Amino acid sequence: MSENVKLTGLDKKPVTDQNYIQDYLAAKKIVKVWIGDKAVYYKEGLKKYCVPLEYIDRAFTRINECNARTCCCSNSYDYFRLILVHDGKEFADIIFDNDETPVDEAEKLLKEKRPEIQIGYIKSEN
Repeated sequence: MSENVKLTGLDKKPVTDQNYIQDYLAAKKIVKVWIGDKAVYYKEGLKKYCVPLEYIDRAFTRINECNARTCCCSNSYDYFRLILVHDGKEFADIIFDNDETPVDEAEKLLKEKRPEIQIGYIKSEN
């Protein structure tokens, strides 16, 4: 099974380290994110990315609003994103559905796996 797993690093090169592949296979899946003991794995387009936990400095939830028009009215829907940050820059923007619970669960699990990760948005000083 591990020979079928294709992971991509943040440098866009294939991850060949079997430790990460085994970690991915044992990771807990939360909707669109797999969180293991060594890394976070998420799918973006056709690639599945591998981000070592020590690379992540902060994670937070971003709420986006979507306005939809129907024949007789307009409705507003919220959907949630898990944002991962390194060195003050957002490098992953993982779209979840309109339920915030899985995003909160992912943030909690990230904090359990690596307590150094800060959880929550920090407003820039600009």
